[in-house]
Amino acid sequence: MSRTILVFFGPPGSGKGTQTNMLASILKLPAISTGALLRDESKAKTSLARHIKKYMMRGEMVEIPLLDKVLKKRLARKDAQKGFLLDGYPRNIHQLKHFLSLLKKDDKILFITIGLSDLQIMKRLLARGRADDKVSIIKRRVKDYHSWNDPLQKLARQSGVDIKIHGNQAIEKVQKDIRTKLKPYVPKIN
Repeated sequence: MSRTILVFFGPPGSGKGTQTNMLASILKLPAISTGALLRDESKAKTSLARHIKKYMMRGEMVEIPLLDKVLKKRLARKDAQKGFLLDGYPRNIHQLKHFLSLLKKDDKILFITIGLSDLQIMKRLLARGRADDKVSIIKRRVKDYHSWNDPLQKLARQSGVDIKIHGNQAIEKVQKDIRTKLKPYVPKIN
């Protein structure tokens, strides 16, 4: 059975999580945020949790083997068997290649990139006030995003449908743009 897989790209604060959750309820597919998975896992009293928390508090990407372990466990759940929406993964070429190797030949993969300026990223992240949203950490995350985004986008374009969305607009307008651009590929979107 073919799965519909929507992968959301975008800088921190671009609204990937919000848009993923809105679309997931329409498509009746799970929204999977690697950031949320990692934050949840980091609360456990395990060695894995301590390693994850260390990376997160420094604003660094969690090592691929740690992230893969958490993500594989989530993708194996029954609700992801018809498809899923993915927010925050993959974040580099190695992760994308690994992710693509996990897919079945008949899976339908669509990449959705929500674009946002660096100034807007800074404003949005400082406004939400999470523990890891400090100016120095935000600057590092934005720099990291720019360093891996271009090569990742190139490979994504070769591997599936690539949809670009302007993220500096109202939440509802971003959602409408996403749904409009997905219509040719995902018939059950209205």
